[in-house]
Amino acid sequence: FQAEDGIRAVERSRGLGDVYKRQNIYSYDLKANRIDSISVGPTDDTTPVWSPVDVRRLAFCRLENGRQQIWMIEFDDDGQPNENQLTQNGGKSPVWLPDGSGLVYENNGQLWLATWAENSVDQVEFIPLTINGQNIFGYHPSLVPEL
Repeated sequence: FQAEDGIRAVERSRGLGDVYKRQNIYSYDLKANRIDSISVGPTDDTTPVWSPVDVRRLAFCRLENGRQQIWMIEFDDDGQPNENQLTQNGGKSPVWLPDGSGLVYENNGQLWLATWAENSVDQVEFIPLTINGQNIFGYHPSLVPEL
């Protein structure tokens, strides 16, 4: 996977000639002036976000059975994508932790943290975000880096 050699932008889009007319995920390689499909299929894939520490990881949302779920694509050394579904009970608007060790996301208005050990997403831990024992509610989370 050669993304570190150039600058890549990621975008979700309808169309671009695809047969499904769904929202799909594409990357645009600014250096090569090329568009590559990342996720094209019969479901809506939205809100793609690159890992801040590993250009081979991309989190996004996929609409399945009327419900958004958080997915991750991990690209192998040849640039081939391997998809993993992270959430089973819903999730949208993923935001990476600055160190790439997890994601903050929203599910039914409640904010959650998904973390995993090392670089493996085989065992994901889901933790509701709380303050003083009270769940934190909100939409479209964002993180501010430490100053």
